[in-house]
Amino acid sequence: GRCDAYKPPRSHHCRICNRCIIRMDHHCPWMNNCIGALNQKHFVLFLIYTWGQCTFALTLLIVRLSECDGTVSECFPSEDGRLAISLLVLSLLTLIFVTSMLYNQVYAVLTGIGTIDRMKRHTRHLHHMPVRWLDVFGVDAAWIAPIDPKFQDRDRVLGYTTLGNSWKIPHPDGADGTDEEESLAGSDAPMEEGKDGDEAEPHSPLVVASALV
Repeated sequence: GRCDAYKPPRSHHCRICNRCIIRMDHHCPWMNNCIGALNQKHFVLFLIYTWGQCTFALTLLIVRLSECDGTVSECFPSEDGRLAISLLVLSLLTLIFVTSMLYNQVYAVLTGIGTIDRMKRHTRHLHHMPVRWLDVFGVDAAWIAPIDPKFQDRDRVLGYTTLGNSWKIPHPDGADGTDEEESLAGSDAPMEEGKDGDEAEPHSPLVVASALV
């Protein structure tokens, strides 16, 4: 890819963000960010909140009209009438648009085919599988709250394994006096140089990819 890095399935390079996005759906100008594996929950909740607010505003207008015995101009006199019309138009247009976006997100989760894949017609060449709702909203009971999701298996959700998360690299001859195998879990130390001055080769490939946080 353009980042010269391994890209997990359904990852795409965003020219606006200038990075590869894991499970990329699209670049959203509303959020000024790409919608990917780690922030799809926030985008879906944003759509749900907006949809609910538009529905609530339209419900208030309908209730007001149903309780008023006069004409529309009598129910919303002068300034109230102009505000009611503006609220009605804005709520209707926003509700239609947000409903279509919610449909796209539900379709992407149920089919595993994101918006950008449909637009580029990549569906024929990819083995799509439905995305689990737990891989979108996490395992938290308060999934409706706008907090970062916590996944059961973060590496499986992202589609790659970071070095040190599940690899064990054997030490040759136990030269440093440690056990035969030493886990690199949680280690951020750089690789040491070999005896001949060259950099030591890793015993397993380092898979590098970018994801939205």
